[in-house]
Amino acid sequence: MSIREEIRPATLQEVAGFCVLDPVRFIFKNPLRGGPPLAEVRKALAPKGKVRIFGDAEEIYADVDPEPEPPLIALGMIARSDAQGLERAILSALPHVDEIDIAVDGRSDEATKKVAQAYADRFSVFEAKDLELSDEEWVSDRIHFANARNIGRRRTQAPWTLFLDTDEKLHVTELDLRQEVANTDGQAFSIIVRERADHVDGHRLVKTEFLWQRHTHNFILFLGDSLVLPSEKIFIEHTTVFRSPAECERRFLQRKKAVRLLETDSMQSGDLSGMEQVARQYLGEKDLINAERMVNAFRSRAPIHSGWANTRSHLAIALALLHCAKNDLINAEVWAVRALFDGPNVSAMCVLGDLAEEMGDVKRALAWYEAAGTGNVPLEGILIREILDSRFSRRDELREKVKRLSNP
Repeated sequence: MSIREEIRPATLQEVAGFCVLDPVRFIFKNPLRGGPPLAEVRKALAPKGKVRIFGDAEEIYADVDPEPEPPLIALGMIARSDAQGLERAILSALPHVDEIDIAVDGRSDEATKKVAQAYADRFSVFEAKDLELSDEEWVSDRIHFANARNIGRRRTQAPWTLFLDTDEKLHVTELDLRQEVANTDGQAFSIIVRERADHVDGHRLVKTEFLWQRHTHNFILFLGDSLVLPSEKIFIEHTTVFRSPAECERRFLQRKKAVRLLETDSMQSGDLSGMEQVARQYLGEKDLINAERMVNAFRSRAPIHSGWANTRSHLAIALALLHCAKNDLINAEVWAVRALFDGPNVSAMCVLGDLAEEMGDVKRALAWYEAAGTGNVPLEGILIREILDSRFSRRDELREKVKRLSNP
């Protein structure tokens, strides 16, 4: 491994005359703490060779090697009134991207615009007309997410784009993301998004040529048969810790209005993706009546054992857990069993085990946990992390309980 000479230039002008013959590291103050904007750093260093930029809230490090390299991955983001979250997301992705494109909502606070300008290679502010919205829709806090996200996508030069929201942070373990995309014939990577119920998202690291669709709960529109490759070493952590309570409430109300519109549109058109998102929203709101209605609507239209199998299962499990929370164990068991219609499902087996124990049938509870603990059961694409993490310890507890009951 080459030892890098470290240089702390006082200004970017000092960099202009520097000839890179061996690996070197330039160190600057963070652009929000007195250093030059990241776009200027990249522009000054790009002619000198391969550039890798990373850093933290205090300093930015730019590693330069003599061999040139074309850009491979861009970071695309849209933002509104979430300055800390925006910076956190950018710094998490910075080591893995070659350009940054940020579009900020014109209704955003100035602090967020300042962060975007500091880090972005291309920065813009969008208004109603840019999203094809009326002035009335803009004033009422509407947004067309796909149009907003596509602003940056259409001007990105890199062949791949990574997309993050301001309440997210990227984690990449033991993997060179650039090398990964350079060596694949695929069109996208499926990435685990870590929330209470982890889910797999195939729309976050995608060939730039594909565009976003739909005004809310949007998705990438793939052209033809596109290969989405799984990756267990890339995941996105979701958190709203940096958002103010007022901003969280504003976003919740905006999402709620959008979901009602999406429900009408998706039910009329038969859009399964739209119905899924509406069902998830009602489940998140713990609205049992509307959640059950939408889950039934989705499952009645999504073919069994199809590409929608994981989604069918997960919605059924989520509804089972919601019935559990309402102390309706019978309906909870019905929905957990329905989750198995599309094949073996570890989370469903664990839920059925818990329900059996709650109903007083410890042997049946153990049988479900034994099934969930076998190595032959695949982990479904959408995971309920708490259930999966505890399944072996719960199995061992039930084994001991059954042993005590058998030998009083």
